[in-house]
Amino acid sequence: MTAYDVFVTVLLLFASVIGGIVFSKFEEKSLQKHFLRGLFIKLFGGLSFAFVYTYYYTYGGDTKAYYFSAQNLTQFFFSDPNLFFRMFFLNKADGLTNFEYSQLFRFGLDTPEFFIIKITTLVNIIGLNSYFGTSILFAVLSFIGIWIFYKSFVKVYPKLKNQFAIPFLYFPSVFFWGSGISKDTIVIGFMGLTFYFFLKLSNKFNLVQLILAFTTATVIFQIKSYVILSIAPVLLVYFFLRRREQIKNKVIKVIIAPIVLIVGLIAGIVGINVLGALNPKYSVENVISTSQQMQSWHYVKGENTSDNHGRGSSYTLGEYDPTILGVLSIAPSAINVSLFRPYFWEVKNAGMFAAAIESSAMLLFTIFVFFKLNPATFFKGVLKNDLAFLCISFSLLFLFFVGFSSYNFGALMRYKIPAIPFYISGIIIILYNSSKGKSIDQTGFKGA
Repeated sequence: MTAYDVFVTVLLLFASVIGGIVFSKFEEKSLQKHFLRGLFIKLFGGLSFAFVYTYYYTYGGDTKAYYFSAQNLTQFFFSDPNLFFRMFFLNKADGLTNFEYSQLFRFGLDTPEFFIIKITTLVNIIGLNSYFGTSILFAVLSFIGIWIFYKSFVKVYPKLKNQFAIPFLYFPSVFFWGSGISKDTIVIGFMGLTFYFFLKLSNKFNLVQLILAFTTATVIFQIKSYVILSIAPVLLVYFFLRRREQIKNKVIKVIIAPIVLIVGLIAGIVGINVLGALNPKYSVENVISTSQQMQSWHYVKGENTSDNHGRGSSYTLGEYDPTILGVLSIAPSAINVSLFRPYFWEVKNAGMFAAAIESSAMLLFTIFVFFKLNPATFFKGVLKNDLAFLCISFSLLFLFFVGFSSYNFGALMRYKIPAIPFYISGIIIILYNSSKGKSIDQTGFKGA
């Protein structure tokens, strides 16, 4: 960290804190404390992430690779604007030889990683060409998305604002892995925006909201397509369940629920098949094949000892057939590893120890809920509350995907963070409704 980095870091920290104090005044008084605490924790998370990947993981990881390439693209912005705009908007680097390109950029122009590089470049220009300064701005931008995410839930359940603050603003893995220069930071920030616009759409159709929801979802799809593939069918079901509330006839309301679930399932399957037809890399066969390649990289029996190459904290789900049914057979194990592992006896390094503390807390929380409510009451609460259904359905589906494809606890801690706010919030809603003796206690969503 150079003297210039220190200067930029102090400058941008000061600006972020002052800006946070000013903008907090526009929030409801009861939310102001969460706004400021959440912002400060995000700033801490962004800087911690930067320091960890600078001084602990000295090989730098993807975050340094993104920033290295973004710095070079930033240089073109000032020295060769024509080449910059061709690379940025047209994905063309015809002014560079293949060798020159390979020396300047770590990823191909048409990859999701280069999309991250583009975003990092824009932020880096404002961040005064400093890795630590850009990390601060990433944390601030991510906070905007996660704050809107949090408020989306608070607008439905105002009385749960303190409880919702925990998974959205204060949960360690969410504010650490979702604050630095990484795919996960951008994904969780834009997921907050997408969810906000979608909830407004589910309450009342608006073309502008539809366009905004589609645009933010497209950004997520460009980076991690499986996030959208996981949540789209669930959002579709949620949308129709919300429309169900307008039906007066109780018999029709009961009949339509399973129909909607079946339609959502069919829509999800059709969507995956259509996507696979449009782009072969998203076909079911290729998704399974790609996951197996990731598994092979992260877990090589007898060789999983290199922390520098991500194999020091690997896991396995056992043998399975490379078919849809074969993959589904290990779904419980994949969800379990995403939520409740690593166990303490699996810990091999400091990062895994931190993950074990968080996973153990999640396990104890889940056990507490099941003992308090009993499984029948819990699942009844899921099925009878639209938002709880969305939260639990998406989180379990998503946790299955990342648990199946990661095979490395370090990667898993990053990949799973979009599901954490949903999972914990869904349980909070079920507990609240159970304590009030209500199956549905939603005030509706009327965001500004």
